[in-house]
Amino acid sequence: MPHAFETLIAAELQAQGYTLTQGPSLASKTFPTVVGPKTVTIWLYPPRTSSDPRVWVLWGEYWSEGRNVMSGCEELIPDDADANTVRSTTQHLIQHGEAAILDSYAARLFRRFGPV
Repeated sequence: MPHAFETLIAAELQAQGYTLTQGPSLASKTFPTVVGPKTVTIWLYPPRTSSDPRVWVLWGEYWSEGRNVMSGCEELIPDDADANTVRSTTQHLIQHGEAAILDSYAARLFRRFGPV
């Protein structure tokens, strides 16, 4: 059974154009780039996988230029977080993550030249 705030995170992601996924990841969204569509995957790791047993880790994975451009966009959510904290933390991940994605080389080239 999912943790109560997983539903809040999923709803926030869907509101921002993400598609909920089946399996271990939470959601994904595809962005146009000069090399073709590329997908970001959003993950939520339970407390047992973090260094603090009371903290969940919300993070994204988007590979460009040989690295995860969202590697610095990880958010920590306390196990006892209220709904407003969960929503604002999710929005923060989306804002900073998508800014990093749009700043990737292939996405910048797409905005400048369009598809090749």
